[in-house]
Amino acid sequence: MTFQILLVDDEPHVVDAIRSILEKVNSVEVEIHTAYRAQQALEICRQFPISLIVADIRMPGMNGLELVSEVRSINPDCKIIFLTAYSDFSYAYEGLRLHVSDYILKTEESAVIQERIVRVLKGMEKELLHLRWLEESEQIDPIRANLFEKLFGSERLALQEQAFSLLGFQTKEPTLLLAVCKGAKGVPLRTALMAKAMKRYLGARINQVVYSRMKNGYHAFLMSVSPEVNISTVWLIGSMERAQAAYNVTTHEESYIFVSPLVHSIEKLSGLYQQAVRTMDENVFEPCVRLLSDEDKTVTHVTVQFIKNYIKTHICEELSLSQLSKVTGYNTAYLSRLFKEHTGETLLQYISRRRMAYITELMKNPEFSIQQIMETTGFPTYPSFIQFIKKETGLTPKKYRMLLGEQSKELLMK
Repeated sequence: MTFQILLVDDEPHVVDAIRSILEKVNSVEVEIHTAYRAQQALEICRQFPISLIVADIRMPGMNGLELVSEVRSINPDCKIIFLTAYSDFSYAYEGLRLHVSDYILKTEESAVIQERIVRVLKGMEKELLHLRWLEESEQIDPIRANLFEKLFGSERLALQEQAFSLLGFQTKEPTLLLAVCKGAKGVPLRTALMAKAMKRYLGARINQVVYSRMKNGYHAFLMSVSPEVNISTVWLIGSMERAQAAYNVTTHEESYIFVSPLVHSIEKLSGLYQQAVRTMDENVFEPCVRLLSDEDKTVTHVTVQFIKNYIKTHICEELSLSQLSKVTGYNTAYLSRLFKEHTGETLLQYISRRRMAYITELMKNPEFSIQQIMETTGFPTYPSFIQFIKKETGLTPKKYRMLLGEQSKELLMK
C-alpha cells in the first residue's frame, strides 16, 4: 500500500529537508505532498487521502494544533506527527490530548527523524491487519435486492425513481456515487464488510450507503453525497483503495471495485452499472480500484507504454502517482506493480530519471539560466530543485552544469 504523506511547515527549507529524508526510505512506499501554510494543507487533505501529516506546530495564521482539529473532521484516521524547534512540553501535552502519533524536535539527527516517521508508518500497516471494526455478520435483504434490480434493470424512469425513493433516498436531484464490486478468484464478496469499509474511509463526505448483492453475483453500493461537497477523482480512488485494503486484509481475500465519478441523474445509474458488469464479464483485470466514465464507456486498460508516453509529454508538470492514478483510473498500488513488473524500476524512479535527462539537455544549452530551468521543469522552490539535482548527480546544479561543459569540451577535442 502507498502511504500519502503531507509535510507542512512555513519554512520551505525544512519541508525540503524532511522530503529528502523520506525519499531515502525503502521499507515502505510513500508519496509526498508539501504545504507551507495550514490552509494550503487543508486543501490538499480535501483532494488526497492523506495517511500521515508531519506538521510544524508554530505557523502563522492557523497553527499545527488547529490544523489537526480541522483535518480530523475530514479524515479521522489520518495520523499526525508534530515537528517543532521548541522543546516546550505544553505543546507535547496538547499533542497527546489530540492523540498525535509523535512529537519530534527539528534538531534531531536525520536518521532519528526518518526512523520515527517510519515507525508510525509501520504501525499503520499493523493496524490495518487488525481491523476488528470490520467484523459484521452478512445478512441478505431480499426486498432491498429487488429494489436494486429495478433501479439498475428497468428502462422506465418512473420505476427507477420509485425504487430510489424506497431505498431511502430523499431527493429526485441527487448527488451520488456508484460502486460495483465482486470478489476475486470466484470467492463471494462479503457485502456488509465492504460497505462498512467504504463508510469508514469516505467518511463525512457521504451521507449514506445502501448496498445489495445482485442476481448476477455482483454487488452494488449506492452512496449519497452532500451537493456542496467537492470530491476529486484522486481523492475518490485513493479512499476507495484504502477501503479495499481494509477489506482485503480483514477477509484475507481480494476484491475488484469499479467506482463512478459523481452522478447527478438517476437515469445514468443503470448505464454505469451495466458498463461495470460488462467490463468485468469480458476482461480479466488485477483486483484493483478502477474508475467508470460518466460517458458511455469505461476507462481503457492502461499499458506501460501509455504511462511512458504520458510522462514524456508531461515531464514539466506534476507527475506524482496520484496524478497518474487520476489519468488512468487505476489505483497507485496497481500502477506501481504493473510498471515495475514490466520495466524493473519503480514509477517514481522512472519519472526521476526522465526528468533528470530532460534537465540535462536544458543544462547543455547556455541560453537557459539555472533559474529558468528550475521554473521550466516545475519545481516549486529553488531548494527543492537543488535537492533533486544533488540526489540524482551528487552535485549542485551549478557544478553539474560545469561538469557537462567540461565533458562537451573533451568530446570536441577528440
